Amino acid sequence: METEEIRIDALLRDKRMEADPPADRVLAALVAEGGVAAANAALGRFSREDVPLEQGAPPALLAFLSEQGVLPAWSDAGKIRRAQILFTAQGPDFGLVLMAQSLPSLYAGGYGGSQTLFSTGQLTQHFRRRASQTLRFILDIMEPGKLEPGGKGITSILKVRLMHAAIRHYIRQSGIWTGKTEAWGEPINQVELAGTFLAFSSVALEGLRKLGLKVSREDQECYLHTWKVIATVLGIRAEMLPADMAEAGILWRRIAKTQFTSSKEGRALTLDHLAFLEELMPGKLLDGLPPTLMYYLMGRKLACRQLGLPGPGWTYFLVLILRRLIRLEGRIFLSSATLRRIASEAGRQLMESLYRTWNRGDGSPFRIPESLRS
Repeated sequence: METEEIRIDALLRDKRMEADPPADRVLAALVAEGGVAAANAALGRFSREDVPLEQGAPPALLAFLSEQGVLPAWSDAGKIRRAQILFTAQGPDFGLVLMAQSLPSLYAGGYGGSQTLFSTGQLTQHFRRRASQTLRFILDIMEPGKLEPGGKGITSILKVRLMHAAIRHYIRQSGIWTGKTEAWGEPINQVELAGTFLAFSSVALEGLRKLGLKVSREDQECYLHTWKVIATVLGIRAEMLPADMAEAGILWRRIAKTQFTSSKEGRALTLDHLAFLEELMPGKLLDGLPPTLMYYLMGRKLACRQLGLPGPGWTYFLVLILRRLIRLEGRIFLSSATLRRIASEAGRQLMESLYRTWNRGDGSPFRIPESLRS
C-alpha cells in the first residue's frame, strides 16, 4: 500500500472516534437546562418567517452561534462566488447528480452510518421531505451571497450541525449504539462527515463529468474550496479536508474502501430512495431512468453489490452508447437525443417536483427530536 494511503487509513481509524464536541456540548446544555423547546421555537421561526435566530434563543445556543458562525480565515470570497455561479448555472445537472449519486452513495456507510439514518427514521418515515430538505439546504448555501458574513447560509449550516448533535444524543440514549462503538466509532463521526462533504463536492463534480459536462480544473478547485469552507463551519476538522481535487479523490476511495459495506439498512434506504426518484420523474419518456442513472453514476460495485440496487433496464445501454458517442466525437453537447438532453430533462423534472413539495409546505424546519424533551 502506498505511503499516503497508509497515512489516510490511520487518520480514518482515529477520526472514527471523534464526533463534534462543541455541538454536542451545546446540545447537552440545552437538554440539561430544559431549553430544547425554546431552541426548537427559535429555529422554527427562523426557518419559516425569516425572523432573526437571536430572538428568543437560549444563551447556550447564542454562544454557539457566535463562536462557530464564522468562516475560516483562509476562505476566499472570489472562489466561493465562482463556485456558486457554477452551481447556479448547472442547477438541474447538480440536482440530478446529488440525488442519483451523492446521497445514495452514503447509504453504503454500513458501519453505523446507514444504521443511524434508518434507526432514527430520518429517511424511512418521511423520505420525500428529508431528501427534499437535504437538497434545499445545498441550494440555499450555494446561492450567491449566502455564505458572506451574516448570510443565512452560515446559520443553515449551524442548524444542520445541531441536528447532527441531536441525533447523536438520541442514538446514544436509545441503546442502538450499545456495544457498537469499537466497531462503528462515534455516531455521525468525523469520517462520516468527511464522506458526506466529499459526496457533495468532488464526487458530484465527477458525476457531472460522467454526464458529459466539462468543468474546468480551476472551477473544480473553486468548488472544492467552497465545500471545504462549508465543511469547516459544519465542524469537520482541518486534517480531514483534502488540499485539492487529487487528494479528495484519494480520500474518497479510502473512505469507500474502509467504511462502505452492504447492510440491510443501507439496502432498505436505497430502495426507498429509488422509489422517491421514480415518483419525482414519472412519465413514459423517463421510465427506467432513475435506476439506470444511479447504476451508471455510482458504478456496479457500489450500486448493486453494496446497495442492492436492481439491475438497470434497456436505458442503461442507451446511456453507454451515448457516452461512447461523446468520447468518439469529442463534443460536450450532441444532438437532441443524447445523454446530456436526457439528463437535463430528468434534472429539470426532479427540481420542479421538489419545488412543488416545498411550496406545499412539506419541508418542515429543523427540530430537535421529541425524545430529547424527556
